[in-house]
Amino acid sequence: MWLNRLTVWTAPLLRLYWRPTIVGAFDRIPSEGPLLVAPNHASFLDPWWLSMIFPRGLHYLITDTWYYKSRGWRFFFDANGTLPVSAADPRQTIADVCGYLSEGKVVGVFPEGGISDDGKIRRFRPGLAHIAARSGVPVVPVGLRGNYDLLPRTQKFPRPGRLGFHIGEPMVFPGSPHPDRVPRRALADFNQELFERVCTLAGQEDAIERARKRPRKARRDAGATGEGEAVERGAGTNDSAGEP
Repeated sequence: MWLNRLTVWTAPLLRLYWRPTIVGAFDRIPSEGPLLVAPNHASFLDPWWLSMIFPRGLHYLITDTWYYKSRGWRFFFDANGTLPVSAADPRQTIADVCGYLSEGKVVGVFPEGGISDDGKIRRFRPGLAHIAARSGVPVVPVGLRGNYDLLPRTQKFPRPGRLGFHIGEPMVFPGSPHPDRVPRRALADFNQELFERVCTLAGQEDAIERARKRPRKARRDAGATGEGEAVERGAGTNDSAGEP
């Protein structure tokens, strides 16, 4: 993942352009062992920006459809330390990510499952909750601020400006690791707590209120889908080359 390391090496220069600020429990990020990182997602550069300030090497997920699309893409993804996961077998995706975590890797997962069109945090897909339950690995919630203003989805070149990285206390799924079927209510509760923490860290508490106004069944389904469907509907994998 030499391109990832290059980002870290050039960070002092990049910070002159984007002027990042780091707030919160940065010193509480575990210095060793496997880790899941869960940020909000409003820009194509979110993975790159977060890698710029994170104290450990970050890996992100990419569907194997894109990973094996060509030698050029595979070279690019390998240089960034991107990890391929199965696009056709959701349960295998969970197994793949848990396997990467068992190797001590730090894996970044976008719980929204894609980039927000308007910068507002969308509901979280339940895939990350399943992975946290199966692996027992700590989850670090991260709220990114200013990312949408600097490079929204419709813009081609990022503006200069301030980036805020608000780091939350690590979370652990209660009673994990769960080798067998995970209670649906526990998944829904963990997913909701993670959602509320990221919203608060990102300064988007209004997203919590919007989510509460959704129909009760929709809220329940957001955390209570089956394991296979959960990942299929979004464990935070990137399915386009624009999101390395």
